[in-house]
Amino acid sequence: MPRINGKRERKFFRNREDAERELGEITKKLRRHGEKALLISDAQCIEAIDAVDRLKPFGVSLKETVSFYIAGHQQSSGTVEAAITEYLKNQGLKQRSKRHIDNLNYRLRVFKEQFGPRFMDTLSIQEVEEWLHGLEQAPKSLNNFHTAVSALFSFSVKRSFIGPAHSKRSLKCGWCRRLPGF
Repeated sequence: MPRINGKRERKFFRNREDAERELGEITKKLRRHGEKALLISDAQCIEAIDAVDRLKPFGVSLKETVSFYIAGHQQSSGTVEAAITEYLKNQGLKQRSKRHIDNLNYRLRVFKEQFGPRFMDTLSIQEVEEWLHGLEQAPKSLNNFHTAVSALFSFSVKRSFIGPAHSKRSLKCGWCRRLPGF
């Protein structure tokens, strides 16, 4: 048997015919695709075939798609916690009032408790809206939380805490207008 990851993998078969058939398939794979072909599991192979089929209408290869995804995510540079720290520091430099900074600090601390270690560009709008709903606050308070988080997202786009692939997203909240009192 050929070596996989530098180690020989031992397989057992019921009879010699099954063993020779398996060896033939492995030898064929090695000739066609090299040693790396043996590292791909059947599930990964099926997933790749499905992905290629789904990309056909767009005329894009799997390799191009992976490159695009990686390029968009490599540029994410900041966690929620780091973005909040930088944003609050920036608000202090702009000489915002103590009351304003205390208010932001409170609202963004609640946000950080939920999402702190996550990268900013991994958060979905739906996820943030669900978090807002879960706060069980009065409509005006929800609006204030929404305003603070939206400002954080805008700041994060400007300061590259959110990569370019995600900067087009908006945290406009249509459901806020449907709440009583809005």
